[in-house]
Amino acid sequence: MTENLIVREPSYEPDWLEVRYPYDEAARHAGVEAAARAWLARQTPPWQLVDVGAGHGANFRYYLDRLEGAQDWTLVEQDPALVAAARNRILALAAARSWAVEENDGTLALAGGPHPVRVRLVTGSLLELGRWVNLRQTQLVLANAVFDLFTPAQFESFAAELARSQTALFMTLNYTGMDYAPPSRADRLVTGLYEAHMNRPRASGRGMGKYGPEQMAAILQSQGFHLTEGESIWQVPPGHQVMQRFLLGFMGEAIPELPLSPRLRGVFADWLSEKRTQSANDQLKIRVMHMDTLALPHSSVSDF
Repeated sequence: MTENLIVREPSYEPDWLEVRYPYDEAARHAGVEAAARAWLARQTPPWQLVDVGAGHGANFRYYLDRLEGAQDWTLVEQDPALVAAARNRILALAAARSWAVEENDGTLALAGGPHPVRVRLVTGSLLELGRWVNLRQTQLVLANAVFDLFTPAQFESFAAELARSQTALFMTLNYTGMDYAPPSRADRLVTGLYEAHMNRPRASGRGMGKYGPEQMAAILQSQGFHLTEGESIWQVPPGHQVMQRFLLGFMGEAIPELPLSPRLRGVFADWLSEKRTQSANDQLKIRVMHMDTLALPHSSVSDF
């Protein structure tokens, strides 16, 4: 895999990642998560866990208290600012719980909880995962809201690396669509434009966007993985103006970058103004649909 492929664009600010955290937490599919935990419980701790596209450490924080065993985490993130934010959040979490922290060669050892926990923070691309971790010694690779901008070829290369090492993959919050209430006539058109922006041509090819879960499932199955899938939905009800402001803001930044006709630009501007007014008046509900997927190597499923 080449080193210069950029798959996270733009680099997400910690504030956005913090705003979305409770919506991620509520949306995760309980059945898929239970299957991942059950499979992991059959492995020998300390569990070797690798979180790719780790952002500010949301997956680590979410699973820390949900996994009942010693944990060795490696967080791989290509944005140095997010790596620094993840470290600060982990230290703040430990301080809030009065846990002791020992740092040695970039690894944080947390002591004071029910199980020993170690966290190593790596600044690097997940497209070269084998450079940062020993996948043959890794029980589970995790990825939360990472693959929308991957091309099928990039994901196929990533999946092939996991297949060679017979490493399981647990992906959450991969986008599949959105809707709004009250509905507007232009909802489908505008959502389609936003998804076209996700899928636009780049130097590395077209991102999978909303078709990612379907395409990734086919790739993983072709690589010999057994899949467990379930829908995960952000529910953003009236009154949740901060989250809605972010979501509408992303659309407001993305769609004008498309080569639209003056008529379509006008339709979008009117739509965005209407939605922002509804949000400000606590009248708007947004649902963002995703898919969660657990992919287990067939060699590990026979005894599961």
